[in-house]
Amino acid sequence: MVYITDTHPVGLILNYLRDSGVDGEVALARGQLAFHTAQETYLPDGRFDPDRMLALLRTETEQALADGFVGLRITGEMTWAPRGTPGSEFLPQYEARVNEFLPDLPFTGLCQYDRRQFGPEVLLDMLWTHPLVASGGQVYENHHYVPRRDLSDAAYGEAQVQRWLEDLAERGQVENQTRRMSAALLAVARPARQMAALLHQEALLQEVVRSVQAVTGAYNANVFLLTDVGLVLAAGHGGYEDGRPPIGYRIEPGQGIIGTVAQTGRPLLVPDVHQDPRYLYYEGLPHTRSELAVPVKSGEQVLAVLDVQSTTPDGFDRVALEALSALADLRAALAAQEAAWPRWWSGCPRASSCWTATTGCC
Repeated sequence: MVYITDTHPVGLILNYLRDSGVDGEVALARGQLAFHTAQETYLPDGRFDPDRMLALLRTETEQALADGFVGLRITGEMTWAPRGTPGSEFLPQYEARVNEFLPDLPFTGLCQYDRRQFGPEVLLDMLWTHPLVASGGQVYENHHYVPRRDLSDAAYGEAQVQRWLEDLAERGQVENQTRRMSAALLAVARPARQMAALLHQEALLQEVVRSVQAVTGAYNANVFLLTDVGLVLAAGHGGYEDGRPPIGYRIEPGQGIIGTVAQTGRPLLVPDVHQDPRYLYYEGLPHTRSELAVPVKSGEQVLAVLDVQSTTPDGFDRVALEALSALADLRAALAAQEAAWPRWWSGCPRASSCWTATTGCC
């Protein structure tokens, strides 16, 4: 570790380390820590030379490797730059070149820019050239970072404009996703509020699948309960060719996408069912192209599977997955529903002759 000082004395830095639980004196004695001044490194002749500084970084890193360390960490106080030091105008180009220097060496650099000492235009230049930014005790991935590479000033300016435009587009997508998530969670809240009133009733499951379809925009939504005879369709909504879900349709755990989710206890998003060998074709839903299924669990026990299907590839995204998972979190109600299942199912006219995925008949 190399620390380049400018305004802070070595003793103060050692005190900071001590307060953080690090014995700097021991690190100095072992050669793990070294202090240099800005005059010794950045400005040996009173002038900043980017090439000379890059060569010094390489030398220090290679020396650390030769001494048996796995790499070098270096941090420098940059407060010497705003004093009108000759060569400081090349600082942005230097910072950009350091990033090109990093990949081939085990080197980590932290440049300390004191906001009280630098104007906003300089700090903006620095933000453009650093892929990571530490501020307020947090480290952030810098989405405004633009690699300099060998670009001319004009080309680099164009790259900055392009990055701003891309950032605006990404922010718009995030805001749209946030709005969709908010709407999805509001839709999720409706069956949750009605849960107590609908408990032990088939209406709860029907309300769930209707909400699922509304939240995800799916053309078909289903809930399969896991019973002693397998996964049994308890409610379905939308998409069926004859307009009626085949209540009682049965799938074995491990069979198809729904059965796989029941068996593994993990959500499964299939962008294109035609490309997934686990997909189980059902003639009543011939237009399915993508599918999303999530387990409903109580602890580690799978109680049911919520399933949605779309007529287009890539029909579901992270928002749909999060919304469906939120609905699946009605595990307490469904746990009670499962307890009442034998009573509810015994009244089903198809209880003695369920539809099965293997025979496709009633």
